[in-house]
Amino acid sequence: VTALGTGLFLRPSALKALRRALVMALAPAPRVLQLPPPGPAATALGLGPPRWALRLHQAEALDALADLEPPRGFILPLAAAAGARRLRGPVGYALPPVFGPEGVKALARDLDALPPTEILCPSWEALALPALVPAHRYRLDWTFNVANARAAAVLAGQGLGATCSLEAPAPVPGTRAVWAVNPLVSLSRFPPEPGASPVVTNDHGDRFHRVRWGEAWALFLERWPGGPPPAVAEVQVDVFLPPGTALARLHDLLSLLSPAPERAFRA
Repeated sequence: VTALGTGLFLRPSALKALRRALVMALAPAPRVLQLPPPGPAATALGLGPPRWALRLHQAEALDALADLEPPRGFILPLAAAAGARRLRGPVGYALPPVFGPEGVKALARDLDALPPTEILCPSWEALALPALVPAHRYRLDWTFNVANARAAAVLAGQGLGATCSLEAPAPVPGTRAVWAVNPLVSLSRFPPEPGASPVVTNDHGDRFHRVRWGEAWALFLERWPGGPPPAVAEVQVDVFLPPGTALARLHDLLSLLSPAPERAFRA
C-alpha cells in the first residue's frame, strides 16, 4: 500500500477501477455454461421444453391465474399462503425483503406454520432460516446475484438452491434461470411521498408500478418479454401484472414454455 503525498488525491472512479483490477487479478474468471438459443441446437442437447415455476408478485393475482398448472408449481408471496388451496400443483413461497435479526425471527415464526415446501429468499436470511425452521428447502432468489458456477457450488454445499442473477452473461450450471414478465427493477426502504401516484413514468415514456412489499417498496417496469425464455432446463417465470392487464397476453407468453400449451392449462 502506498500513501499519497500531501495535497494529492485519486478520483473515486480511479479507486473503483483499481479495485476491479485487483479482484480480476486475484480471482479466476467465472465459469459459465454456454447454451445455444432455443431451436434445433437446444433440442439436440436433449434439453426439451424447460421445467418452469410461476412466481407471482401479487397475492391478488391468484384468482386471475387459477387456471394455470405450471410443471414446477407456483411461488407465491408469503402473504398469500391462505389462498394457496385454490391452486393446483405444488406451491412454494417467496419472502419479502428482511431487515435485521428480528425480521428473520418473525419470518421463522410464519414459516413454522407452513407445511414443508420450498422457500425463495432474497438475501442472507437464507443462511439463518434453515437452522431455525429446518423442515423447508431454501433457495436464494436472483436478487442475491449468483452469477457463476463457483458461487452456486458454495451455496449447494450449504444445502441451498440458487436462482441465476439477471446480470449473468450466460446460464449458470446448478441454478434456475429467470424469465421476467414486467420485471422488478428496484427496492427501497423509504416510502413514497404522501399522495404520490402508484404509476411513475420517466423521460423515455417507460411506466413503472410502485407497490408495497413487506417493509419495503418495489418498483416494477412495465415491459413484456419480446421472445422465448433461455434454453435451460429450469426456468422461474417472474410475473407482475399491471392493473388492467389482458390475461390472454400472459397465457400466450406462457405457451412458449411448452410444446403442448393445453397441458399447462386446465380445461
